[in-house]
Amino acid sequence: MEDAAMQFWDEIAAKSARTAKVVKILKKYQKTMRDAGAPYRYA
Repeated sequence: MEDAAMQFWDEIAAKSARTAKVVKILKKYQKTMRDAGAPYRYA
């Protein structure tokens, strides 16, 4: 499921420089939350 989501975001990012920047921020946030784990992720 997460692989499909990443592919989706890569497709969105390819549309323009602006969307690429937004997708980069979202991916960074997702990685940060995954690395933080509980209790920060599941409040």
